[in-house]
Amino acid sequence: MQVPTVDPTLITAEPDGRPANTLELWTPRGIGWASVLLGFPGATVLAALNWRRMGRTRKAIVHLVAAVIGTWAIYFVNASVGLLVGLAVGYYLFRAQRSDQSPFATTERSGLAGALIAIAASILIVASGVVIETAAPTGAPRARAYAQSGVDLSNQGQWEKAVEAYTSAIELDPTLALAFINRGTAYNQLGNYDLAVVDLTKAIELDPTDPFAPGLRGIARAQTGDIAGATADFDRALSLTTDPDLTSRIKKLRCDVGLACE
Repeated sequence: MQVPTVDPTLITAEPDGRPANTLELWTPRGIGWASVLLGFPGATVLAALNWRRMGRTRKAIVHLVAAVIGTWAIYFVNASVGLLVGLAVGYYLFRAQRSDQSPFATTERSGLAGALIAIAASILIVASGVVIETAAPTGAPRARAYAQSGVDLSNQGQWEKAVEAYTSAIELDPTLALAFINRGTAYNQLGNYDLAVVDLTKAIELDPTDPFAPGLRGIARAQTGDIAGATADFDRALSLTTDPDLTSRIKKLRCDVGLACE
């Protein structure tokens, strides 16, 4: 008995009644909201799993790597931008998924499962960012590194870039008196004497025994016309050192700005 052949194009449904080419995917809207509410790393994982089912493995991998690197970057830049990033990524994933899913017949995957996966993925990726941040030099070590970079830039005469480096150092360690002294020096070189006075005053508060800060503030005050303040600063600087070479340098600076010369 001959068994009749069947045209494969007539097989249009799975045993459960779904079309044969139906993909079970999380919806673009669900992924977008997951980014906002559960974190963009987890939402990106959901999108990547969708892309994997659509046969777009490379796109899935690229987005997963971007999610990890983006999370790490937020830790080193500003963690407070996380919500804004979640909104932006959510909108992007919504548009991308809607476009990529359009050629397919789809059914919705379990929202609860998606939420659990997104939460777990966000926790793991964020935790990896914490580990990276902890392992990397932070606080005082990074501040000193930025301050040294500022010194190198100052030695090259790149005063504006030096100010940026010292500012980064101060943001990481607001107690680093040397960074305030050096930024005050840079401001003096740039002619921003009022800012120099502010920085050097802060440096004196942080380290009252350092003779450089009052001497440098004396220069700034002299340039702004505060002769009495400048004179007091140079007198203070001289009282804080017994080193003959440093004493000679301070006296020369005092003379250079038009005050008492010896």
